[in-house]
Amino acid sequence: MPPGFPIKPPTRRRIVADHQRTCAVGTAGVVCWGWDNSLKASSFSPLATTPRDLVMGDAPTICGFSPNEPVTCADWQGGAAFSKGVNDCLPTTPVVDFTIDRDTTGQIVWASDDGVHVVAPKSCTAAQLPAGVASSKRVEMQQGHLCALDDKGAVACWTLAGADVEVALKDTFVQVVTKFNEACGLTAAGKVRCWDNTGAEDVDPNDFPHFLSSGADSPLVVQLASDGADKLCALFDDGRVLCDSLFNHGSVDPGFELPEGERVVEIALGDDHVCGIRADNTVLCVPYGCKSCDAAMAAPAGFEAAP
Repeated sequence: MPPGFPIKPPTRRRIVADHQRTCAVGTAGVVCWGWDNSLKASSFSPLATTPRDLVMGDAPTICGFSPNEPVTCADWQGGAAFSKGVNDCLPTTPVVDFTIDRDTTGQIVWASDDGVHVVAPKSCTAAQLPAGVASSKRVEMQQGHLCALDDKGAVACWTLAGADVEVALKDTFVQVVTKFNEACGLTAAGKVRCWDNTGAEDVDPNDFPHFLSSGADSPLVVQLASDGADKLCALFDDGRVLCDSLFNHGSVDPGFELPEGERVVEIALGDDHVCGIRADNTVLCVPYGCKSCDAAMAAPAGFEAAP
C-alpha cells in the first residue's frame, strides 16, 4: 500500500461536481472550472472564503458553509451573489449540514440544532416532514428523494411527495447518497448497503460487485459519490476509486477506475467525470463517459485544494 494509506473517511467536502463542472476549496478561496452554459471551458473564483464544506446546487449555484457560520451561495460562473431566490431562503443561523436538490425543483435542505428543514426556493415554503425525523447530522437529497443520518448513524429516507418514511435500516451509517428511487449508505464498517424506495434492500451478491469484497485484507470503502442519476463511485482506504451503474448493477465491466497508479483521498462525481484530491492536495479529474472532455475537466494550472 502506498505511503500515507490506508486513509480515513473524509471529514470535509472540499470538492463537488455536477454535469461538466467542478468546484473545490483552494488555499485562497473556492475555484470552479469546466464547461459553462455555452459549452466553453472556463474557471472562476465565486467565493473568497475557505469553507469546510461545499454544495453544488442547481446550475450555476455553489454554496459553502463552516461551523458557526451561515451558508453562503454564489453564481459559480461569475462569482456574483446568486439571485434566483436561493439566497432569500437560506438558513440565517449556523447549520450542521446543508444540501440542494439540484435535479428537480431546487429544494433547499439543511440540518441544524432544531431539526431538519426543507424549503422551496423563491417562495421559501417549508415542507412538512414526518414526525420522529427531527434530528440529523447529515442530509442528502436528489430528485425529491431525501435521506438523513442521525447522531447514532441511523438512516431514514422519504419523498416529499408522500412525506412517508421509506426505510430505516438497522445499521450504523456514516454517509448516505440518493437518487430518485434508490439510495446507498456507507456503514461504519466500510461496507456499502443499497435499497429502493419501497425499503427493500439490495442484497444480491451480483449488485455492485466491484464494491462488495470480503476477507480481512480487503480494502474498505471510505466515501461514496453519486451523480444523482445512474452512477455510483466508491473511494477505498487504499486510495483507489471504482464506479458502477445504479440502474444496472454490475453492468460496468470491469468497472470505471482512475488511471493506473493514481490514488486520492477524496472524490466527487459529475455527469461526465470523476475528480479526486490527491494526498498532496493537487486535483485529478478524469472523463467518465465523455471522450472529448479532457481539457475542460482539468483543474486550473497550479491549483491546490486547501488542506
